[in-house]
Amino acid sequence: MGLINVARLRLGVSYIEFLTRVLDFSACRPTSFVCLKHLVLDIKPTETQLQVMAFLLQSYPNLQTLSLWVHYAITNSPTMERYCLSKNLSAKGILKHLKTVKIHGFDGTEAELDVVRYFLESADKLENMDITLLISTAQRSSEPNEYL
Repeated sequence: MGLINVARLRLGVSYIEFLTRVLDFSACRPTSFVCLKHLVLDIKPTETQLQVMAFLLQSYPNLQTLSLWVHYAITNSPTMERYCLSKNLSAKGILKHLKTVKIHGFDGTEAELDVVRYFLESADKLENMDITLLISTAQRSSEPNEYL
């Protein structure tokens, strides 16, 4: 209850992973944070983590800035399971104040494009969308430093 006035919040990949392992993660939903304006989520690109992200967005009705940091396992290739947010999350008023979305580690998979489409279609007041591409080690070594 002491956190109801929080304006900025970061939920790490461990917290999101914990919620994916709970059978009914709706029971673990944080109290609605009406003061929360800025949210940072560290997520792995899996269907269940995207479901958790969509679920958490319902708890933050006045969210203005959302930053997604996409984390890929070093041993896995950067592929995201296909998951369409718009089919699994009603957008009725949830993102009505969202003005900025930042996505770090974007790889351009179809599921990531679905996430981008969801925000573009659902956030009526969206003004900025910043997307930082995932650059592989091979790409980094072949490109001139001036572009990095």
